[in-house]
Amino acid sequence: LRSLEILDLTDNQVEYVPEEICNCAAITHLTLSQNFLQGLPRNLGNMRKMEILKAIRNRVAALPDSIGSCTALTELHMADNDLQEVPAAIGFLTNLTYLTLDKNRIESLPAKISDCT
Repeated sequence: LRSLEILDLTDNQVEYVPEEICNCAAITHLTLSQNFLQGLPRNLGNMRKMEILKAIRNRVAALPDSIGSCTALTELHMADNDLQEVPAAIGFLTNLTYLTLDKNRIESLPAKISDCT
């Protein structure tokens, strides 16, 4: 699957995304919405070509710190999860133009979020 660019697993019963998915370096769009995910792969940052990540309506409790290495990300959709905080590494996403975090449990944002310019 080395040339796979778009992976859409919307509305399934997925509980776990294996770390090996991050070896699919050509993926530009990853959609994991409406599943039962409690987390995302730790080495998500290896997916440096990823432009859009959607994991809406899951049970994700935290974003991995490696998210900051996904510098091609222009859209990050994490609405309707169980996020309690946003990692400071989000500030490294300088191409980010669309960020959805509604319907989570976030109480504050990191100061680094101002670096998303």
